[in-house]
Amino acid sequence: MSTNESGLLYIDSRRRTNGTTNDFTFSWAEDIDMDAVGLLSVVLPNTQYNINQHNNTISTTEGANTVIVTLRSGVNNIAGLLSTLGTALRNNVKE
Repeated sequence: MSTNESGLLYIDSRRRTNGTTNDFTFSWAEDIDMDAVGLLSVVLPNTQYNINQHNNTISTTEGANTVIVTLRSGVNNIAGLLSTLGTALRNNVKE
C-alpha cells in the first residue's frame, strides 16, 4: 500500500495479502479514517486469446500443393504470428 498527500490509496495485486492476481485480498496494518471511497482508475490486461480452436488454421494453395497450418492457441502479437506462419509454411513447402 502507498499513499500520497491527497489521501489516495494505491492498491496493486502484486502486493496482495492472499489470493490470485484476479481474485485477491489486500490488507494493511493501520486504520484509515475516510468519508468516502471512489475508484479513480483500474488497469486490466487483455488476457483474451486471439488464437483459439475456432480460428487456428490457415490454408494456402499453390498449384496442386495445399498447406494447412495449425497455430497453437494463445495470445500472439503480430511479430510472433508472422514468425510462426513463416516457419510453418517454409517447413511444409514441397519443391
